Amino acid sequence: MEPLDPTVNPGPGALRVTMNAADVRAQIAANLDHWTGFVGASNHMGSRFCQDRQLMDAVMSELKARSLLWVDSRTTAATQGFAAAVAAGVPGASRDVFLDNVDTLDGVGAQLELLEAVCHEKGRALAIGHPRDSTIRALAGWLPTLAQRGLTLAPVSALIAMSSAFAKTPPRQ
Repeated sequence: MEPLDPTVNPGPGALRVTMNAADVRAQIAANLDHWTGFVGASNHMGSRFCQDRQLMDAVMSELKARSLLWVDSRTTAATQGFAAAVAAGVPGASRDVFLDNVDTLDGVGAQLELLEAVCHEKGRALAIGHPRDSTIRALAGWLPTLAQRGLTLAPVSALIAMSSAFAKTPPRQ
């Protein structure tokens, strides 16, 4: 999805704000028809695109038709993605913690501490990160300690399936 920064290229097949709803649905179909085994979609980049409610409604229309879920990575506070999913009846979730906005081992570690706190507070939490060296190293040390922390790792589809309230809980600001 199109980012706010016009100098950043989101790549081929990106959804852009210059598209109309039919073009958005057609582009999503073209993108998804090349893959199998997925349960949903999320916005990568997308800060500009996700702010347009009509375009996000078109995204949700295509996801609903395919019985897919939506994960709003919340790349902008002005995102319309989660609200559009709820309105369209698309199962969805909104990211609670972004793991590697500071791309250092200490930065990711601090975010993992925040993730744990949110999880204990809400009973579940959704984190998103990149396959960066610092993220992978921090996770490699943290994941083996989940049981002693009282946490269980679960795919987003399980989080959504086990709690309809998760899809309706407003994200933390």
